[in-house]
Amino acid sequence: MLRIRLCALLGLAAAALGSGVAWAAHSAKINTSRTFAGYELTDSKGIKAATVTFVVPTITCKKNYSGVGPSVVIASTVHHGTYSDSGGGVAVVCQNRQPNYVALPIVDGVNYNDGNVPIAPGDKVTLTVKYGGKTVVTLVDDTTHQVDQHTGKGSLGEAAYFGDNGVEINHQGVGIDPFTSTSFSAAELNGQPIGKQSAQRYEWVDNHHVVLVTASALSHKEDFTTTFHHSS
Repeated sequence: MLRIRLCALLGLAAAALGSGVAWAAHSAKINTSRTFAGYELTDSKGIKAATVTFVVPTITCKKNYSGVGPSVVIASTVHHGTYSDSGGGVAVVCQNRQPNYVALPIVDGVNYNDGNVPIAPGDKVTLTVKYGGKTVVTLVDDTTHQVDQHTGKGSLGEAAYFGDNGVEINHQGVGIDPFTSTSFSAAELNGQPIGKQSAQRYEWVDNHHVVLVTASALSHKEDFTTTFHHSS
């Protein structure tokens, strides 16, 4: 079985958390990342819950290995500046030029690609993360009504990322091939639409600053679309 995981956003999280409230003054700015397109939010009082719904895109496999991960991922402080991810989504990947669509819940840094819920392109998926006495990650395929849920130790989130994430296959980061535009809806943090908070927009660029994936402006304060532009 392939070992598939979302690329770590922890460097991005550390930079965002270190900048503090200054982010709010640049809400119109589109930031850049090497592995992410979408929206980033922080909460000084702690993230207790996050949810988003998206439609699984279709990927075109021009390379042997490539992929993208529509998801919501939350970074939590573990101890003195170290971080652990929880959340997840769907790994939309190519193996030997064949597409694979894999449900990928993440709890305390562990990516569960155990195939409990079969995923197909075009499925509508809802991912919910809740913190408290324990961390609970629930992935629901709204199209087939199947559920994949995992739990872990309690923690409190600090930075959340809604959108498309990079993918690792067998511990190696891979590029991206063309995929269909992905609609995200009902993106909420702590029970409020992300557009009512200081959401920062990111576009995904390569080392030469060529734009690979963009995220649209928010509509209805909680909906947006990510769009592929170039392979990497």
